[in-house]
Amino acid sequence: MKKTTEPNAVPAAIPDAGALQQEIARLFAAVEQHTEALAELEESDNFDENPDVDGIREDKEVCLREIIRLDRGNIDAHIGLVEMFLDVGEVLEEDLDALERLNAAKPRRTVTTLIKNARATLAEAEADDDEELDDE
Repeated sequence: MKKTTEPNAVPAAIPDAGALQQEIARLFAAVEQHTEALAELEESDNFDENPDVDGIREDKEVCLREIIRLDRGNIDAHIGLVEMFLDVGEVLEEDLDALERLNAAKPRRTVTTLIKNARATLAEAEADDDEELDDE
């Protein structure tokens, strides 16, 4: 029996570009919803004690990391991730390094400033950690 293939068949390993872009758009919409929810909660008096804040931040991080997994070169997702962590003073070096690499290819002044601020926050956190170790 002779095997036949359809002339327009697409191998399963190659994702549909349209579907990929739709998924990225859906994830960015979710990120926006999480950002808006956090902004609303920030206006309340008990923002720091609100148990929903951590969950919303985690969901936002998951969405941003999924966008990056789908499109490693998506600078907006990298910016969102660094900004989110910068807001809480917990910048992760690997996220910052990835953003720096992307910004080096096509520098943006606002991204360069964000990186500079994040590096300063990271240095402060490391200095605080060193002081805590010295105190022990």
